[in-house]
Amino acid sequence: MRTLVYAMDVTLDGFIARDDGTCEALSCTAESAAHRAVAAGDVDCVVTGRVAFEARVRDGLLRTWPALHQVVVTQTLHPSAVPGVQLLGADVASRIRDLKASAGATILLAGGAELATTLMRHGLIDELSLCVHPVVFGSGIGLFTEGLAGVPLVRRQLVAGAAGRIHLRHAVVSQRGAVS
Repeated sequence: MRTLVYAMDVTLDGFIARDDGTCEALSCTAESAAHRAVAAGDVDCVVTGRVAFEARVRDGLLRTWPALHQVVVTQTLHPSAVPGVQLLGADVASRIRDLKASAGATILLAGGAELATTLMRHGLIDELSLCVHPVVFGSGIGLFTEGLAGVPLVRRQLVAGAAGRIHLRHAVVSQRGAVS
């Protein structure tokens, strides 16, 4: 079974973007990108929600992972609009479960609080890899949307980074009590 790692830059108060979706204060640095790559290990697939995907396209970051299999969870994008990208629509949890069961390396979940919440509710996220930035937004788009409570985690790594950033890796403890 492949590992699914939710890797994000986040504020000290748990936000991945401002209310309007911008996140310039959380610009992915070479340091945070390197941390995520090491944390995730051998990655061959990246999954994002539509909003996060469109932000990557808007910010010119689509080429960040040119060699990776790109999967976008969307109900609205048409395949012709994004050639070379696999689109998932209905029954996301089942489709991601199938993706995890397929042959391959680690799968990186790189955005989408709603998507992350859905996948966490279904027990499909194995690890969180976060670059915590020393900034507070006060409000915005959280790492997860509402409705998650009591998901146990086990710390795997804590590394002090440059400019006050902290890199965290936590494994998700399954409902059976096993650490992913």
